[in-house]
Amino acid sequence: MSCPKVFLLTVIEPKLVEFIYGFMRIPFQNKKPVPDTGTRASAGREDCRQYCVSSNIVYETTGLLPCRKQMHSTNRKQYCYNRFHNPIFWNRGFYIMIQEAMFYEKLAENKVRCNLCAHRCKINPGKRGICGVRENCEGSLFSLVYGAVASESVAHIEQKPLYHYYPGSTAYSVGTIGCNFRCRHCQNRTLSRASPEDADLGMLSSSQLIRQAKMAGCQSVSWTYNEPTVWYEYTYDGAKLAKEAGLGTSYVTNGYITPEALEQIAPYLDAFSVDIKGFSEEFYQEICGAKLAPVLEATLLAKQLGIHVEVVNLIIPTHNDSPEEIRELSRWVYEKLGKDTPLHFTSFYPYYEMKDLPPTPVETLDRAHSIAIEEGMRFVYVGNVPGHPHENTYCPECGTLLIARGFFEVQEYNLTLEKACPKCGEKIPIVGEYAGNRNHIPDAE
Repeated sequence: MSCPKVFLLTVIEPKLVEFIYGFMRIPFQNKKPVPDTGTRASAGREDCRQYCVSSNIVYETTGLLPCRKQMHSTNRKQYCYNRFHNPIFWNRGFYIMIQEAMFYEKLAENKVRCNLCAHRCKINPGKRGICGVRENCEGSLFSLVYGAVASESVAHIEQKPLYHYYPGSTAYSVGTIGCNFRCRHCQNRTLSRASPEDADLGMLSSSQLIRQAKMAGCQSVSWTYNEPTVWYEYTYDGAKLAKEAGLGTSYVTNGYITPEALEQIAPYLDAFSVDIKGFSEEFYQEICGAKLAPVLEATLLAKQLGIHVEVVNLIIPTHNDSPEEIRELSRWVYEKLGKDTPLHFTSFYPYYEMKDLPPTPVETLDRAHSIAIEEGMRFVYVGNVPGHPHENTYCPECGTLLIARGFFEVQEYNLTLEKACPKCGEKIPIVGEYAGNRNHIPDAE
């Protein structure tokens, strides 16, 4: 049996199947509810088998996709195909459908090459790429996490961090599992290292994502918590719907996306909070399992494509904290992205495989801030240090406090309606309007 192309998605409660399929306008012949398997695996498998038999559906229990011959030994699940040959797997009470991947090429002997990120993995049949969520099934590449949400919340946009994009607004933030980096200090390793078989996933269609963002009063949607590139198909569909609904969009990313993938999503992607983790190939190879050059290439391309870019650099003691490296990074941002690009230096805290290191001294962050200012950067921030004065935005000409922040939200906003300093009139590069309440609108003197 060949692996099919699939569009969608989700059944949260069996009683909602009629409504969901009708609302999404997806053909569903002989609309028959999916069995309520509950959480008992053995009963669930039998219900699924009987349902498939009675509905003329091919039932599989041998793997996530039909080419996988080995049963998962610790977390067995049901797998079946509906009459349209859409692959489905059951995960903790949800039926999840699998999406054929974008950006891959077929090779000899049923191998494929994924061209979504800079690893450009060459994947053998039945195997997955470095990200762990894209699988070669009989010569076709599939995303295993389309619409599979591992974390979601309404968050202040400043948490991304995005300080110059709709300040004071909230973003409906979602993430899945998997990552194309292997960072030794990863603070989201429960997501980045998880597999589709073991993760606690919920289902959220692209249209449901947009509806929930609107209902929550958010001004934008953000793909974050794990690397958004690994579920590109979902972010691409969601970004298009978000723009139609008048919502902003953002990636919180490691910047390892390929040029062709970034160019395709660029018309629907507004902001790019990119983590340039260090400024040496040695650091990227040792700490991240990746390369620096593709990150710089994607970051520069995002800027050229008209996406709002903010750069984040997590300073890790003894690894990427030398004044020379910080100066090289600051100079690159100044020369390639421009002096008005927000540059965030954030504090490291010991975690995962790097618990032996101390937190970043505040003095190191202050030194990085000074170096970036010396190199001509106008908006330099210090993060992960609550109450630090360099969380705030100051006028680069006269030093007036323009935006005061605390605990990742705006506490004071003093720009004029023209987004200018009220004292000297200097225009401040801010994308979008302030979303908070303004009791007083200052006028330029």
